Amino acid sequence: MAAEEGLAQADGVGVAGVVDPDLTSEALRKKYTPDNRKTPLTPVEVVEKILQPGEVVNLYSAITELSGFGDDAVAKIEKN
Repeated sequence: MAAEEGLAQADGVGVAGVVDPDLTSEALRKKYTPDNRKTPLTPVEVVEKILQPGEVVNLYSAITELSGFGDDAVAKIEKN
């Protein structure tokens, strides 16, 4: 997987996994939309706007770990 594809996947997990602030909120999306753009940012674009790439990766790691999809998830299944 290319680095950009991985970061895009992490952005999507961030949107789905973050409860507060609601990244799908129209008000939040409009707040970060540049003045010269006619449509509000997408939730993924908001994540890219407010977080640094390293923060996105850390957020992705935390969400996947809390969801039970950590590095040892396959090992746990095989043991049971």
